[in-house]
Formats: sequence, C-alpha cells, structure tokens
Amino acid sequence: MTAYSRTAETTQMPKQLRPIRLPQDLSEVADLVELCFAATLDRDGRRFIRQMRQAGSRRSKYIGFNNFPPTIRGFVWVENGRIIGNINLIPVLAESRKSYLIANVSVHPDYRHRGIAHTLTEASLEFAHQRRVRNLWLQVDENNEEAQHLYGDFGFSERARRTVWHSQPGLTKLDIPPSVKVRTRRRADWTMQKKWLNTLYGKEVIWNLPLQIRSIIPGIAGAMLRSLNDQKIRQWSAFHHQKWIGSLTWQTSYSQADWLWVAVPPQKRELALCALIPHARQKLHERGLLRPMRTLAVNFPAGESTKVFETLGFQAHQTLIWMKKEFE
Repeated sequence: MTAYSRTAETTQMPKQLRPIRLPQDLSEVADLVELCFAATLDRDGRRFIRQMRQAGSRRSKYIGFNNFPPTIRGFVWVENGRIIGNINLIPVLAESRKSYLIANVSVHPDYRHRGIAHTLTEASLEFAHQRRVRNLWLQVDENNEEAQHLYGDFGFSERARRTVWHSQPGLTKLDIPPSVKVRTRRRADWTMQKKWLNTLYGKEVIWNLPLQIRSIIPGIAGAMLRSLNDQKIRQWSAFHHQKWIGSLTWQTSYSQADWLWVAVPPQKRELALCALIPHARQKLHERGLLRPMRTLAVNFPAGESTKVFETLGFQAHQTLIWMKKEFE
C-alpha cells in the first residue's frame, strides 16, 4: 500500500479513532487484549497484561519485561466511551535499522467485521511513514488467516515462520550409536557453532529473540557479557566419528522458559539433536539447574525436525509468521 487516507494529525480520521493516551488508556487496553487473546495467552502473556495494568495504575509510560522500556505508540478505537479497538507500535532496532513492531492488534468481539482493524492498521502505517521509518514488522499466528490477509493487503510479506517448542524438564533416554560423543563446548567448536547459529537464527529474526550470540562466544568477552546480563549458560558439542555435528546452548531467562539454542547442520541434525538435548537435560539435572516446573523452549524454523522434537518430548507451543513491510 503506497497511499493513505487517514493520519494521526488530520481531521480525516474517524471520530472514533484517536492516538493512545499514556498512561490513562493502559488498564483498559490490557482488559481488551486479555479478552481478545484469552485462548492463547501463556504465562508470559498473562504477566505482560499484569504489567500493563500496573503501569497504568502507576502513571508510568513504560511497560515491558525486566528493564525493557519501549515508549508505546499506537491508536485506539472508542465507542460510547469504551476502548473497543487497539493497535500498538513499539520502536525496535530490526536488522540494524530503526523500525516499529506492530503489536496487540485487538478488536472487541462484538465490534468485529466493521473495518476497525483495517483502519487501526492504516493509521499506524501512516504514523510510521510520516516519521520516515523504513520498515515495520509484526508477528501473526499461522492459524489466523484473516489477519494474514489483512496485513497482506497492506503490503506486508512473510519473512520467516518459526515454531516455539515447549517441554517440561525431564530425562529422555535414546539409543545413540557409540560413535557419537558429547562433551562440553570448546573454543575449537566456535567457528562451526557460530556459522549455524547465524543460519538458524538469521538477521530477520534474531533482533526479536532473547539470544545474544556475543554472550556465548568463548573466552573472557562472553563471560563478561553474561555476568552483566546475569545469565547462566551451559554449552555442549556433539561429534560423530570425531567430527563435529552440532552444538547446544542452554540459557536462563526471566520469562516462563529457559532457552535451548541449537547450532546443527542439516546433514546430521537428527543425530545431533537426539544426542545433545538428552545429554543437556541429564547434566543440568545432575547440577541442580533444572528448576521444578520450569519449561525448556526451542525456537526453530517451522516444519523442520518436527518428528525429532516430538520424540524428545517437546510440543509445538506456537507457530508465528514474521511479516515485514518496506516503505518506498
């Protein structure tokens, strides 16, 4: 879409549409988002809703996890004094460029199919365009075909499709050939590990993942960054006939899950995952690092290694389509 009929600054906007007011609107927006996404909210989502309400009650303009304080922009749709539609724009640095991430797009169920989501999106694109932002990003559930069509009409295109796999910590024993060995990751493994981390978590997605590749590099630089971020990390590498076939990183987080970052080439992917993940669980269990009821999560390209993750006791938590719009 290259032209817009509505802006945040002109009288062409419908009278029901206005910019979001912070912090006054946050509590009501939180109620709307919770209503619209009730079926898919996980623990992180529910915590985010609580933080929005807390931010509204404290008259703060900032919300987010930990020390993440993006200034929220966006628009709401108001009817009879109630907010029944919302869209947020979060400033991000994506692919080394200043961008906006569109989030929390929600319309009250009683007011859907009236073009409200279309108008909210249109206003957001004009807002970003006027500020000379080159591109916008959003994530949409792969099952939400209606939203996908809406964003496609505005010129958003799919850039990635990622599945988050969740598993409760547990010990999985698989029959691994004796020719496969797993040991602690060493400096000599880093070149191949870095290559496949960059391949599996490319520039189009890594900016919005809790993965800092610099924090897992060997040596003092990585150790200092982990200390500053208060992160615990453990790493292992797998070998087949003494040849490297993959590396795995376990990383703590403040969200509902601790993360497993995999660096495995496709040729030996199944063998490497079936060796690395059970080994990591065993070692973490022995060292008391697997907290009770703590989820392990893997972010991976959708449709890849599905049978392997299911064999290892993982379930697909959510598959999101990452979409991007570039302005001319």
